[in-house]
Amino acid sequence: MRIEDIMTRTVVSANSDTPVAKLVPALAEKGLHQIPIIDINSNVVGMVTQANLIGALLTSKEMVSPSKCA
Repeated sequence: MRIEDIMTRTVVSANSDTPVAKLVPALAEKGLHQIPIIDINSNVVGMVTQANLIGALLTSKEMVSPSKCA
């Protein structure tokens, strides 16, 4: 068996200027745990994981505080 026999062929990716908030639905709706980040030439330049996104959202000034939700 080779990697090509088991790999995902339809890859969801983003570029480095994609807003963080846009990746959350992509992860949730598609059941993804990470998304490759590509440059203008479609070269992978990094990965964003669920943990990366949660950390970014928790430290974001745009996040609504729990007291405002009640």
